[in-house]
Amino acid sequence: MVFVSYSWDSEPHKLWVREDFTNGLRSLGVDAVVDVHGTSYGDSLDDFMERLVESCNHIAVICTPNYADRARRDAGGVGYEKVLIKRFMASAEPGRRVIPVLRDGDGHSVPPFLGSRLWVDMRNDALTPVMLDELAALFYGRQLYGAVTLAEPPDWLKKLIA
Repeated sequence: MVFVSYSWDSEPHKLWVREDFTNGLRSLGVDAVVDVHGTSYGDSLDDFMERLVESCNHIAVICTPNYADRARRDAGGVGYEKVLIKRFMASAEPGRRVIPVLRDGDGHSVPPFLGSRLWVDMRNDALTPVMLDELAALFYGRQLYGAVTLAEPPDWLKKLIA
């Protein structure tokens, strides 16, 4: 399962997170979950986040300038998720990942608590399907683009390096 962490920046942003990103992964067979899929009015968001972070295999953090700002200030749901995500990172077994997904802004929109993790650039809507394919493969423990098998050096190079 992939827990999707994001800030409620705007209605278009929430729609992208829910429909394009989360449901896009689900359409590829990835069990991605976002708050609106697992809660109803009156439910405790804190309890929902705790349950998901404890049971997920991966966390996708949708990074925007607002998310980074709220994480730096430990504000609201993002501030609470930051604590949970840091706990996940400290105890995660090999193969369990936290993936920053840059949706808006620049590299400064990836909050410092995520360290030097390589982020996925999803600022261009036209590339969303390709990036979702890459993420789906990663969440299944595979690389979409593998390196070719290392070849033997050609004879002329073998002579040169011998």
